[in-house]
This record gives sequence, C-alpha cells and structure tokens, in this order.
Amino acid sequence: MVKATFVLGSTLKYQGFTLAGHTGYAAHGEDIVCAGVSALALSVAQALEEFLGEKVSIIQGEDGWLKVVIKETQCSAELLCRAETLVKTLEIGLRNISRSYPGSLEMMESEVFPDDSL
Repeated sequence: MVKATFVLGSTLKYQGFTLAGHTGYAAHGEDIVCAGVSALALSVAQALEEFLGEKVSIIQGEDGWLKVVIKETQCSAELLCRAETLVKTLEIGLRNISRSYPGSLEMMESEVFPDDSL
C-alpha cells in the first residue's frame, strides 16, 4: 500500500508531502495504480521545482519514496498560491485513485513529516 502524508503548513494548508511504498495492485512493471500515483506525484514535484526553484526541497529515494518540502517563509504570495494549487491537485488526484482502487493507497495529514521520511 502507498502511504501519502500531507504535512500541514503555517501559511499553506500543506507545506509538503511524502509518499512511500507500492500499491500492490499488480506485479512490478505492470501496476497501473502505482504508475498513476507516481506520475501524478512526480509531475507535481517537478512543477513545484519549476515554479519555486530553491524554495522547494525534493528528495526521491528507493522503493517509491518521495519527500517534498515547500520553504513557505521564502515564497512570495504568488508562489504560495501556485504551490497551494499544485499540492491540492495532487491531493484531489490521489483521493480519486484511492476511491477507484480501495486498499491500494492510504492518505493522511500530519503536523510533522513522518519519521520514515527523514
């Protein structure tokens, strides 16, 4: 199961997110659910990097692990608006995937980044 954690921000609703795990929907290389989650998350991460530059930290690890942290205090109001829109798009997309493929994706909110994402 993929675990998506959206971390609450001080200015933004979410200051970032983590993804970890695999959906287990199908064998490696054939898992359309995992591919959909990955494509959505990586597209949002790349768009954040395009808009925010050094004001976002993106770390990608093994086994489907991704951590994105928006440096809220370094962003203008315009950049915060763009970041908010992108992360909300991710949240909506993942929620829809979760509804379509129950048991493959767990979504949660947290005040801190999960320990396994440090």
